[in-house]
Amino acid sequence: MRGPDSARLPFSIRSHRDDNLGASLEVFMNQDVGQKVTWAKIANLDTLLIATGRIIEVCDFDDRGCRTQVVTQVDDARQMFEQWGGGVLSDDMMTLLHRVLFYGDHLNSTKDLAHLFGLRVLLEGQDMANPSSLSAKRAG
Repeated sequence: MRGPDSARLPFSIRSHRDDNLGASLEVFMNQDVGQKVTWAKIANLDTLLIATGRIIEVCDFDDRGCRTQVVTQVDDARQMFEQWGGGVLSDDMMTLLHRVLFYGDHLNSTKDLAHLFGLRVLLEGQDMANPSSLSAKRAG
């Protein structure tokens, strides 16, 4: 989680949570409360949703959801809730879930990568009406 030169976090290979089929990793991040994180999701093959926060709790998983779960603190939880999915995802639960989480604040480098792939960038939890919080898709 901290890069190729770091120690691997402990993990367990388990079944997929929702149907007990397939394989899924449960990563044990208990020692990483306080860690700054970035998470992202590609939506509709043309948009990258990105956000940052800080781990404040590693959850004991419940009967639904991903095997690895963390609670993160964000700058504005209300706005994150209201802007979740950036208006580009449908409202079904499975589409709204599943972000890739990585350690550190990698907002700028992730935005740069998205631009190289020609993806529009939406910052989840930011004011979608505020042009400064969005990055338009680059032309050509």
